[in-house]
Amino acid sequence: MYYKIHPPQYYGGNTDSCVGLVEYLEKENEGKAFEEGTFFFSHEADYHTPTKVRQSIDGNVKKLGQQEARFYMMTLNPSPEELAHIQKSNGQNYTEALKSYTRAVMEAYAAHFNRTYKDGTALSGKDLVYFAKIEQLRSYKPWEKDYQEIYAHNQTIRKEIYQLTCQETSQKVKAKIAKLEAQYIRNPEGTIILPGQAKDGLHTHIHLIISRKDKKQELKLSPMAASKGSENTLNGKTTKIGFNREAFAEKVQSIFDVQFGYKRSLHESYQYYKARKHSPIKYLNYLTHFPAPEYLLRQAVLEAVKQLIKENKTLEQMLYFPKSTAGMRDKVVGKTVNLILKGITGPKAAMGTPVTITAQLLKNIIQKALKMTLQSSGISF
Repeated sequence: MYYKIHPPQYYGGNTDSCVGLVEYLEKENEGKAFEEGTFFFSHEADYHTPTKVRQSIDGNVKKLGQQEARFYMMTLNPSPEELAHIQKSNGQNYTEALKSYTRAVMEAYAAHFNRTYKDGTALSGKDLVYFAKIEQLRSYKPWEKDYQEIYAHNQTIRKEIYQLTCQETSQKVKAKIAKLEAQYIRNPEGTIILPGQAKDGLHTHIHLIISRKDKKQELKLSPMAASKGSENTLNGKTTKIGFNREAFAEKVQSIFDVQFGYKRSLHESYQYYKARKHSPIKYLNYLTHFPAPEYLLRQAVLEAVKQLIKENKTLEQMLYFPKSTAGMRDKVVGKTVNLILKGITGPKAAMGTPVTITAQLLKNIIQKALKMTLQSSGISF
């Protein structure tokens, strides 16, 4: 489970009315009868109309300048493993459980501002103005970096197919179209990956529209103002300022684990994610403590494939393996190790120059995982 505060440019800005965002979040209700739709909910109530949401957010802007943010969009995003656990433990009522979870998260959201009112009362969830909605679907977004080259490839194929369909229909043209369609890059379920296309599988997540001002319109609350432990005098008292994003990220996970009885593995933790992204040494330490080297292999291959895509290799290069099993073994080992080392220690390690002890240790771990996996597949090493 992770949270994300989305950049304003992704939903039309946040210095004016929230009407555009509200309308966007109604997309899953299009074509449905009223009783079949999903509703906005708040800290106190389960049902709010889009009009109520817009009026409440747009009207809660006292003492905000014209260019100041009026609201923020946040999402809470369970992993497939977490969603499966919720469904198993809560059945058809899992969406109600997610509402309860969202309200608990918003209590933590308020607490991580470390703000109090003049009477000494601490800011809490009931003081916030926010509306949330549970959505079931996700689509491929035009700006997703991991898919840009795939989008370009598939859009080129689609354009060529369209041009062929404008010609006179013949068996030869049909054969060309069939050949082109086979070149589409698809996801594991067989869906062509293009912007706007719905993603397969279970993708339940929660969208929140959160007002910049509290309900009393006395406090400005920005989750974009990261806390660095600095202090300021507010209402005559010395108070920490900013929003502690890191502590909040850990709290989002811990609330989920406690509420749903979820046993979180190390690789699902926020600290593991943080180390993987920002601290190669800590990340390596986590990897060396995994009991199953097969997991390390899966991670290594995943990173290698991602790196290949980023390096602008063609699909044929990505999928090419030598015909002999020995050649396949050498290619998998060499490419995976070099790409992982490049990601951990920089390009010099991958080019054969002296590597650090840390890099060499990682190389040995990767090779051990590869050896065990290839041997279990009947390929000598």
